[in-house]
Amino acid sequence: MPIQSLSCEACEAELGFLPSDLAMVELSATGVSVGGEPWITCANRGWECNWLLPADAGTARCFCCRLTRNRPAS
Repeated sequence: MPIQSLSCEACEAELGFLPSDLAMVELSATGVSVGGEPWITCANRGWECNWLLPADAGTARCFCCRLTRNRPAS
């Protein structure tokens, strides 16, 4: 069983980890809006990264992935 989830096992809704709230949130096709500010998925979602980052962060990778030099073994 994976440590993180990209979707809900019960309803199959796409999920993302919102680090500012330490919470999993449901994603729409365009990401998620928190406090009126847009958040987007990490560019490493293909690596099963479920973190979100502010749309205006100036980077496509989340804080966690910016610290990772090599993809961890699955």
